[in-house]
Amino acid sequence: MKTSTINKLCCLFDKNDLKLTEVAKDVEGKIIEGFLSCKKCRRICPIIKGIPIMNPDEYRELK
Repeated sequence: MKTSTINKLCCLFDKNDLKLTEVAKDVEGKIIEGFLSCKKCRRICPIIKGIPIMNPDEYRELK
């Protein structure tokens, strides 16, 4: 995922801005692992293999 993509995404639940936390990048600077967190409701969406997983609560695993 490119860092510029974060400006196009918002929280699925309350439409607020998301904060990006990077864990790993590739040599081109694309984010491979990390997470997006909502500043208001504090929900977290993981970034796995460069793809933000933004499922509603009912489709998430409880673990």
